[in-house]
This record gives sequence, C-alpha cells and structure tokens, in this order.
Amino acid sequence: MFGTKNKTLSIKDIPDEWFYETLLGLDFSKGLPSKINSPLRTDNIPSFGFFINDSDKICWHDFRSRQGGNALSFAIEFIRLKNPALSLNSVYKNILDLYNNTSKIYKANKIKIVKK
Repeated sequence: MFGTKNKTLSIKDIPDEWFYETLLGLDFSKGLPSKINSPLRTDNIPSFGFFINDSDKICWHDFRSRQGGNALSFAIEFIRLKNPALSLNSVYKNILDLYNNTSKIYKANKIKIVKK
C-alpha cells in the first residue's frame, strides 16, 4: 500500500512487538515473557506464551485452547473479543489508527528482540 511521511497505511509495516506491547501493556525490551494469563479468555493459571518463529516473527500460543498465530491474528482476536460486531475492515482501520497515533512514542523506545 501507499505510505506517507507520517502515516503507516499497511498493516504489514507494523512491527510484531507493537501489537503485544500496545494491546497488552507488555515490555518486550527484556525478552519475551515465558507465560502469562490468557488475554483471550478467563485464565487462572498462566498458559499463554510467545515464541519467535523461523521467520523471526513473534507469535503467540494459548496452551489451554491450543490456539495460536502471528501478531496480527492476535490483534484481531483481542479486538473482536472486546467489540464482536466489528467487521474485519473495521478492525484493520482501528489497528492502523492506533498505530499511527502511538508509533512515534513506540519507535523512540524501540529495542530489538534477539533470539536466544
């Protein structure tokens, strides 16, 4: 998609870390959290984790529900959980709007996650 100097117009341009850090308030600068309580369902025992796949993308996995995916699939699940009536296009628009409103702060504090 087309981009401008100040805006990201393609969801593919958004870094994986941003999705998790912004939507969950996690800090990935010290590495990936081992397990957390699932943000997608009621969870009393931490069973939701993150891993880096072979393409160096941060993915998620819910060990209890056996669901998982990439950062975008997480964002879609998370946003639709809170707003089930939203269409997929509306979810994409919400993500892009949020990123364009927070990306300057995020980019200033960005630290690359390295595989261990």
